[in-house]
Amino acid sequence: MRIEIVVDNQDPVIFPLNKPRLLIGSQETCDIVISTRGISRKHLSVIVENDSYFVIDQGSTNGSYINEERLVPGKKTEFTSFFPVRLGLNVLLILISDEEANGLGFNSALKNLASSSSSQSSEGSESTKVISLKDLKSSSATDSLLKKKQDSVLKRKSALKPPPKKTSDKTRMLYVKLLSAILFGGSLYWQLFLNAPEMIDEVPASKVQKFVSPKAQKVIPLPPRFPLVDDSVLVTPSKLATIEKDIHCTNDIEKYFCDSMTSPTKSAVQVGTSIFIFFDGNLALQKAKEMIRPPVPADGVQVSGDDWLRFDNDVRLTAALYSLSLYLPKDLNYAIIGDYNLVFVMKTTNNNQSEMFSLAFVPASLKKFLSVLEPRHFELAQKYNAQVFNFLNEYYRAF
Repeated sequence: MRIEIVVDNQDPVIFPLNKPRLLIGSQETCDIVISTRGISRKHLSVIVENDSYFVIDQGSTNGSYINEERLVPGKKTEFTSFFPVRLGLNVLLILISDEEANGLGFNSALKNLASSSSSQSSEGSESTKVISLKDLKSSSATDSLLKKKQDSVLKRKSALKPPPKKTSDKTRMLYVKLLSAILFGGSLYWQLFLNAPEMIDEVPASKVQKFVSPKAQKVIPLPPRFPLVDDSVLVTPSKLATIEKDIHCTNDIEKYFCDSMTSPTKSAVQVGTSIFIFFDGNLALQKAKEMIRPPVPADGVQVSGDDWLRFDNDVRLTAALYSLSLYLPKDLNYAIIGDYNLVFVMKTTNNNQSEMFSLAFVPASLKKFLSVLEPRHFELAQKYNAQVFNFLNEYYRAF
C-alpha cells in the first residue's frame, strides 16, 4: 500500500509504506516532511499492523480528520482507502494500493526512493531517511509519472474542494428555453390580467357607449385556461330555491363558509360534491347600478330589448363580483374546501320578486380569481362598464 499526499491544489505525490510506523509533520526529523501552513511539527503517525493500517494524531494544533470527524489525539483509528485523512485544512492523505500505483507507473520510481532510504538508515542510524515533499517533486521520474496521473488528480482533489459542476449544451439549451417561456408567460399575464383594465383607455368613449345586440355578434369563445365546473353543477332557479330550504350550516364544510362569509345573511348547503353558498346581494346590486351605465340611444336608433337585457346581466354580474370581493376572504383554507365545486348564489329582490344569480367555481379557479380581482377594477367599471371584467370569464360559469 502507498500513501498519496495532496497539498492545496498541487499535484499529488506518492510515498511507500515501508516501515511499521511513519511520522508525518513539518519537523525535519519526520519520515514525511510537509512544510505548509496548518501542519504541526509532529502531526500524525501512520501504523502498519498485520496488513491493517491505522493513524494516530500526535496532538496537532489544527487537527486530523476522517469523514469530517476530528481524531482524538493519541487514539488509534483505522485508516482505509475509502476515507482519506485530512490534516488541517490543506493536506489530504489517501491510502492507495500497489496495483493502482503500478498501473500508473509509480512503482519503479518509488523503489529507488525506498532503496535510498534503506541504504542511509543502515549506516548506523536508527532514523529513517527524511523524504520531504520537495524531494519527491524534484525527482524527474516522479514529474514524468505525475503527468500520467493527471486524469485522476481532480478526483483526489475533490475531497478537499469539490470541482465546479459543468453544464452540458443540452442543459444550457433547456435553461434558455425555460427562461424564454417564463418571460413570454409573464408578458402575456401582464397584458391579459394586470394591465387588462388600463388597455381599455385606448377605446373612445363613443364606441364604449354604443351597445351591439348579442344576436349581431359572432363571438368565438376561447378555451378556458383553468378547469370549470361540470354542466351537472348548473341547476335551475327552482332547484336553487329548493336547495336553499334544506338544512344548512351543519357539517364542517358548510360551517366553514357560514363562518368565513361576512355577508349579513348567508347559508351553505352541501349537495353531493357541490357546496351552495347563499348570500344577500341587495347592497351589492345597488352599488352595481351606480357603476354600470344604462344603454342610451345612438345615432337616432332606439335601444333594443337585447341591449337592456345585456345591461341587466352586466349589473347582476358586477353585483356578484362585488359581493365576492367584499364578503369572501382571499385567504380561504383550501385544505378544508378540498375538491368541492363551489357555487356562490347571490339573492336579490327586484319589484318584490326574489332573484338568484350564481357563479360556480372549482377551487383552483376560485383561488386564481380571488388573486387577480382588485378594488381598482370596480373603480374602472364606473367609466368602462362591465367590460372591464371580461378577463375574469375563464374562471367561473355564471347562471
